[in-house]
Amino acid sequence: MADSTANQRERISKKELIAYLQRIEIVDESGEQLRQLADLRQRCIELEALLESANTRYDRLRGECEHWKAKCDDLQKDMDTVLQAMQIARKHASQERDGSPL
Repeated sequence: MADSTANQRERISKKELIAYLQRIEIVDESGEQLRQLADLRQRCIELEALLESANTRYDRLRGECEHWKAKCDDLQKDMDTVLQAMQIARKHASQERDGSPL
């Protein structure tokens, strides 16, 4: 009886089996894969929201950084001007003390 059952089964090669399996969708009857997929999709949504938030914060901080760099550059220019003025004033004060003409 076992021999007749074995003889009635369709025979296919490994390549044909692989080709067949590539054409079909294997269904998870327990639903576990669907639950995992739903969990992964939810996690993906959460991570994308975190990424968007981080990108927004990065852009804001980058803008603040550029703002403070510009302020620092302006302050440096002002300090250079003050330093030059002080050097000129010191030179004039030194010349006045020495009695040298300006």
